[in-house]
Amino acid sequence: MAIGGFNNEGGNLSLAAFEKYVDAGDVHYYISGSSGGSGGPGGIGGGGGNSDSEITAWVKAHFTSETVGGETVYDLTSASSK
Repeated sequence: MAIGGFNNEGGNLSLAAFEKYVDAGDVHYYISGSSGGSGGPGGIGGGGGNSDSEITAWVKAHFTSETVGGETVYDLTSASSK
């Protein structure tokens, strides 16, 4: 699921909807790319000033990251102790 839409021009997924997906176990990982949270081609992440940046901030506040293959990955099945 590309949160930013095609070429990070979207942002049609609200934070509330994303949280519901996470709570239901429908989204397991969040990949934050190197360009301001944008996952780039095929990636997941946040960019511009819309709901995707809210989602990125929420993920960073509630989950622990790990670097995998040079990408920042959050496991959304286990909340951090932040």
